[in-house]
Amino acid sequence: EGLDGLVLDVKVGTGAFIPEEDRALRLARLMVGIGTTAGLRTTALITAMDRPLGRAIGNGLETREAIRCLAGDSPPDLRELVLALAAEMLEVGGLVPTAEEGRRRAAEALDGGGPLQRFGRMVELQGGDPRVVHDSDRLPTAPEQADAMASRAGLVQGVDPLTLGYGVVELGGGRKRLGEDVDPAVGFVLEVSPGQRVEGGQVLGRVHARDRTGLARGLRILEGAVQIEDQKPASPRLLISHRVTGEGVVPLGWTPGSG
Repeated sequence: EGLDGLVLDVKVGTGAFIPEEDRALRLARLMVGIGTTAGLRTTALITAMDRPLGRAIGNGLETREAIRCLAGDSPPDLRELVLALAAEMLEVGGLVPTAEEGRRRAAEALDGGGPLQRFGRMVELQGGDPRVVHDSDRLPTAPEQADAMASRAGLVQGVDPLTLGYGVVELGGGRKRLGEDVDPAVGFVLEVSPGQRVEGGQVLGRVHARDRTGLARGLRILEGAVQIEDQKPASPRLLISHRVTGEGVVPLGWTPGSG
């Protein structure tokens, strides 16, 4: 494909194809080794998928969140991962001497609005409506929406990404069989994250569904995906735990609030 370099995002955690860190690292080393052997400069980041990235789960909802990220307004974990991967690509492509400089350049570009305009141009060239860049309400909207509430007070132990991912499929946002239609408007938008304290009746998130039956199902799914207990939860995985290159593995360490 004429690549100058390749950057891989290898997910790990309960919602990932490979939940165990040691296996994810083995996969990353293998893939980096294949690229390096082929003469292609390759790096990989090991990133967390033991909770959802950002707040949105679902095709149209995630697109809205991505547009907000390009406009400089996104959850901190999504922004940090975007900047980290962009920094790697800039370094691998030889445009900056270090990933640190690449991150600085990427942050300046993101905050300057250039990526948002480029996204609009890409949409236009592919036959879409570029006005969506500045008016995300042009994206499909689910006709049925309601908030899921916490049934009790406590600390959020975790938010299960696998439950929510399969939940989107149950709502029609993914295919169970080849050829099925996909509803781009359905899904979930979270209002809580692991470690957060909630009170009984507090909003956990919003369900976006096609009909009342789907709405009821979505509320059950979202309420079941958020685990609330009295004890302090275990620390979540580091968002970006390792960087893998042809020279070896470097432990990193980004957690919410540290970027």
